Amino acid sequence: MPRESSNYLKYKKDFITDFTASSHLILKNSILLARAREDLTDKAWKNLQHSIKLSERVTQMLTKIGKNKILTLDKNKNKLPGTYGAMYQLTKIADTKLKSLLDANKITANTTRQAINILRRGNKATRDPAKKENTKRFLNVRLSDVKGLNTSAMESFEKDLKNLVSKYKSKVKLDVEQFNLTKRLNQRKKELLGLLERDAKVESNRPNPNLNKVFNDYKDRLNLFDTETIASAKLVIQKLSKKNRTSDF
Repeated sequence: MPRESSNYLKYKKDFITDFTASSHLILKNSILLARAREDLTDKAWKNLQHSIKLSERVTQMLTKIGKNKILTLDKNKNKLPGTYGAMYQLTKIADTKLKSLLDANKITANTTRQAINILRRGNKATRDPAKKENTKRFLNVRLSDVKGLNTSAMESFEKDLKNLVSKYKSKVKLDVEQFNLTKRLNQRKKELLGLLERDAKVESNRPNPNLNKVFNDYKDRLNLFDTETIASAKLVIQKLSKKNRTSDF
């Protein structure tokens, strides 16, 4: 079903602000957010996140917990860890294995995030011992606001950043990960345009489609990117509008 509701206030009303006090409250909020994500338009979903003052990352974690069919079973509620970080790690375990671990009481309210990671990987080390000293992360670049940055601008920025790191690396012994900012920016553009096209196609199949409304629902997110991305979005709308006019004759 397409997401149609814009009434995010009903979810805000039921959201428990101080939810980290117990696993029950964490789960209750997680189920609420999972239901909201399926119901709300992208714009309303963003409004909900802003109104309940949760970061994108925490919202994603809670939503994934709320969508998990094993964790949300009534019989498992008293067995879940007391932090959303640990509960989120449980979502990375296959349903069959997760059910088995819970049934065998190998996961309890006192199980830590570290213990869950050990259960996930079967007591195998996740890092090469030879690289044990090379574990500190010096820099993590997040694309939180890329308004006006086109691909060439991002490539230039990435090049300058790498040159800066290279210049000072020998003096302060920096351990730098691959940035891949240009790739990440293009992936975000592609994902957004894909979502817009999906919703536009759904709208175009309605008796009286309003494709401009679909574009406007995405407008705030499109404005974070360059004019080329916005033009691509308009082209998607134009093509579907033209197709609908042709099919009317």
